[in-house]
Amino acid sequence: MKKIAFVLYTNQGFGVSYLKGLPMTRALEKDLKDALKETYSVAFNWEEALKSNTLDAVIIPQSFLPIPNETNVPEIKIPAILLLNNEVDKIKTILDTYFNT
Repeated sequence: MKKIAFVLYTNQGFGVSYLKGLPMTRALEKDLKDALKETYSVAFNWEEALKSNTLDAVIIPQSFLPIPNETNVPEIKIPAILLLNNEVDKIKTILDTYFNT
């Protein structure tokens, strides 16, 4: 089972920036976990997950600024619109394609 972490927020010098502008991602997190649970171990606290050094990849919306990734975990960039529109099947397809190549 591949271990992945989604970046749904970024810490910036002046504050935290959230996908969708507000820190209300629980429904999206639940949908992603439900859709991916058979194949992936999913985390949303990406900072802690990176520190654990056990991730296979970190999933970043293309609209986000680069994240501090000192462990050089592979980064999979996905269109932010897929997350905004809750298109978990398309996100799963991107992940499956990445890991199956």
